[in-house]
Amino acid sequence: AFINGLLESGVNPYNGFTYDHTYGTKIGGTIFDDAGHRHSAANLLEYANPDNIVVYLHASVHKILFTTTGSQRPKA
Repeated sequence: AFINGLLESGVNPYNGFTYDHTYGTKIGGTIFDDAGHRHSAANLLEYANPDNIVVYLHASVHKILFTTTGSQRPKA
């Protein structure tokens, strides 16, 4: 009933990938620290050096490269 109510009100289940504020499902990003713990973007400045941060808005990823150098666990 809840999903049907959303669909009837015009909230579609998928509105594409966008950082703009539109109704519907969003695809987001996630930040992991060196220990593999997930953090929200709100915690970014606590764990990073702000001088080294570059933010790209409306950017799409086409390829993610992983390495296992120095660790058994892959890193992006």
